[in-house]
Amino acid sequence: LPLCYTLPIIVVTAELATAMPFEGGSVAWIKEAFGPRLGAHNKYWAWIAYVLDSSLYPRFAAGYLGRAIGASEGAQSVIAMIIVALVTAIKLSGTQSIIKLSSVLSIFALLPSFLFLFFGLPYLDLSIITRVDTNPTPTNWNNLLTWVLWLYSGVLSIGSVATDVHDPTKAYIQCGIILLILDIFCINFTPLWTSLSIDSDRSGYHAGHFGEVAAHVAGKWLTVLLTIGAQVSQIGLYNSVSIASDRY
Repeated sequence: LPLCYTLPIIVVTAELATAMPFEGGSVAWIKEAFGPRLGAHNKYWAWIAYVLDSSLYPRFAAGYLGRAIGASEGAQSVIAMIIVALVTAIKLSGTQSIIKLSSVLSIFALLPSFLFLFFGLPYLDLSIITRVDTNPTPTNWNNLLTWVLWLYSGVLSIGSVATDVHDPTKAYIQCGIILLILDIFCINFTPLWTSLSIDSDRSGYHAGHFGEVAAHVAGKWLTVLLTIGAQVSQIGLYNSVSIASDRY
């Protein structure tokens, strides 16, 4: 699905960003293609979608951290508001501050995943891919497809910053392919494969379960790093989605 769905989006985004480097990306392109009426409808609903999407990440980060430290629901709400205030303050300080924040967040978000992969490699079980589940649970295809499509559709939003990208044809293709490889092998498929090799009982999987598996792989210190990485990832997602919604 990433190759059939995400790769074409990367190529189309690179092509349109070069031909029409407008602020707003896909929203501006749809307006140019279908006129102002449909363009306005698309812009409105895209903005609504991004506002709703961005509201999830501070809550996810607060919930993940709250479960790790045993915080109450009220404390998690306070944590979420602090995250919103922090990211807003950084955005107000200017573009360079946002770029520096994004660079730092990328490093701290990816490092725990790389460490998890490194220490988890000896546990990889090749047979887990072809193993038949003797007691299968019903698959919720609606949730599964919605989740996967959402997971790999984020590259479309990078078109909203086309006016700030030098040589978008080359930059978007290179950046998109690197992100696709990292997303498939380093963030999604291989960590899940490692986790299932260690704990194949999927009924016990929940938010934060990778941290529990990490403790088995390398110790409690990796659990702490993964928890920090999860917070940083959510903050990074909130930051990037809010930037895209501002451009719309």
